[in-house]
Amino acid sequence: MVAGLVILQPDIDSIPYFGGSHMTRTHFRRLAGVAAAIGLIGLGGCALTGHQIVQNRELIPGGATKTVLVSCPAGKKVLGGGFSTETPDDIRLYSADPSDGQGNLSDVKWSVMVKNVGTQPRQTTAIAICADAR
Repeated sequence: MVAGLVILQPDIDSIPYFGGSHMTRTHFRRLAGVAAAIGLIGLGGCALTGHQIVQNRELIPGGATKTVLVSCPAGKKVLGGGFSTETPDDIRLYSADPSDGQGNLSDVKWSVMVKNVGTQPRQTTAIAICADAR
């Protein structure tokens, strides 16, 4: 299994990830909430409360492209997220972001779009890091 959670590394310009693309410093900045949630330290020195990691696992049929969504529990906002795949040779990542899966940004959902280029069904899990909203 391969995890798609990104650890911030400010000393590099980009790192490779699935699909042959690279993640840049801009992507790292967008995921700053992930590091804040993991450390339970909010931006501006405020502590985060109600930290919770939620996930949704779905089976992607062979040859299919699918969006896997996970929502934060009521009253919580998404701070960041990631994904995991069963077989990285068969699954291609197209996007992983805070959206509703229809191209609209969301503060309560995490969306992962993948394509299974293999012939057998494969699992993909969307993971969201959530905390109480204020």
